[in-house]
Amino acid sequence: MSPPSKIKLLCWIDYMRGILFYDPAAIVVSFLPFPVDHETPRRNKECFWLYRGVSVLDASGVLKFIDVARDDGLGFESLKRDAGFTVTCYSLVLGEHKKKKKKKHRRTMEWREDYKITSNELWSLPPTHLTHVPSIGH
Repeated sequence: MSPPSKIKLLCWIDYMRGILFYDPAAIVVSFLPFPVDHETPRRNKECFWLYRGVSVLDASGVLKFIDVARDDGLGFESLKRDAGFTVTCYSLVLGEHKKKKKKKHRRTMEWREDYKITSNELWSLPPTHLTHVPSIGH
């Protein structure tokens, strides 16, 4: 998997915690935790790997993280009629942070929240507005 721009990084994904990056050009290993949404209820382990995804989009190389948080915190159960969920989409933003002279540059990485919608908001949208919901590239 290769994150944004022309930077080539190897990635190992742990859907419960985050992504371990290896930069072969700088011989640097770094870890970036997934963003934690403190507004959603606690979730069990199944929810983390079952309702999360990471993907590189198109030629832009943008690394996206999608998190679907069930309100009931359950993993494999059917969603009850009164339970809902929240979908949150993030983009990985890479930058350079220069350290003091004679030191290597250290790459900065952070998640930027792009979009967030609850199931109630989603279901209340008229069908014509559903085209405005971001989609993952084909």
